[in-house]
Amino acid sequence: MSKFNNHISKIIDFVTENHQKFKGFKADSIADAILLIIGTHIGIGKSIFLKNLKPDTRLTNSRITEIKKFTCYPPLKKFFVESLTN
Repeated sequence: MSKFNNHISKIIDFVTENHQKFKGFKADSIADAILLIIGTHIGIGKSIFLKNLKPDTRLTNSRITEIKKFTCYPPLKKFFVESLTN
C-alpha cells in the first residue's frame, strides 16, 4: 500500500506543478487515468480495477480503452514511466 501511496503522491505533485497542462480536463478523467496507470503498475487486474472504479456501475473492458484515449493519459503515463527510471 505504501508503494501505491508513494506513486499517487508523485503523480499528484506532477499534476499540481503542471496545472496549466491539465487545465480544462475533468477531474474524473484525470483521476481515472492516474488510477489506471498506477493500478496496472502494481498489478491490479482489469476486472478488479473496473469493479472498484465505479462500484455501483457495471463497466466493461472498453472503459479501459476509453481511459487510455483521454488526452490527459499520455502525459501522465510518460511522467510515470520517467519517474520509475529516475
